[in-house]
Amino acid sequence: INCSGIGGNVNLQVAAGNYQGPIAFGPILGSAAGNSVVISSASGNPADVRFYGTAGQEALSFTGVQGLSLNAVTFVRTIAPSAATPLLAINNGTAISLTNLVFRDSIRTINTNNIGLLIDGGTGNSLNNSSFIGFGDAIRLTGLANVPAQAHLIENSFFQNYLVHCIWANNQQGLQLRQNRLFDFVGSTNTGAGILVQNSRLVRIESNRIGGTLARSGMELINMGAGTNGENNLIVNNEISGRTNTASGNTGLSRGILVTGNVADGRHRIAILHNSIACTPLGSSTAN
Repeated sequence: INCSGIGGNVNLQVAAGNYQGPIAFGPILGSAAGNSVVISSASGNPADVRFYGTAGQEALSFTGVQGLSLNAVTFVRTIAPSAATPLLAINNGTAISLTNLVFRDSIRTINTNNIGLLIDGGTGNSLNNSSFIGFGDAIRLTGLANVPAQAHLIENSFFQNYLVHCIWANNQQGLQLRQNRLFDFVGSTNTGAGILVQNSRLVRIESNRIGGTLARSGMELINMGAGTNGENNLIVNNEISGRTNTASGNTGLSRGILVTGNVADGRHRIAILHNSIACTPLGSSTAN
């Protein structure tokens, strides 16, 4: 596939077993929405196919690929990363669909180098019905230099025992985060956020639930500017409820939604509507 490209749809069913990275695809000549590649566990059970990365290299990566679907496989972190190293990297991809994936962190380093999924640049990529246990940044979404990533979607996925962020996003346009469940921050006191989005526009964060033990913030929104026609970013129908975090005998302060930073026109453009926020303090601390 890497050498000769594809002339039609390709369906790769991966046999049960352990697969050691780095495994890299792309660019794939001929890949497009109508000329797709589907990679999935042959059994349909994510636990049967396990990909492992190294300290400095991804388990699996796709670069410049269009119309790819990756379904029902597991990614496992067993080696502490020496640099910002995701287990799965999607680089400048278009219309890539990720479904029913499992990301499992056995190292639990409190470090943003410890990334589950990286989506760098690209247009119209989506993640659905997946789970993340552990990680510094479970998902990291970035734009290319001076070019925002376009219209990515993260939905209906589950996050637990995160050490810094569940979802960290920078330089996005049209990002949608909806119907995700984020539970139990286990990092350092007074750090982290369930969702952090910065330097982005036309973002919609909708119907997510952030609960259990909370990070320093349920959500952090930094430098969120208006769309081309003055459109707001929209934060709507989310629930943030849980208890403050503790570490080394210290009790943290939890904030529901934090808005900070500066934008080019001197003001944020965010509509915050119909959200529910309730923080229960532990010890002598008071939740904000």
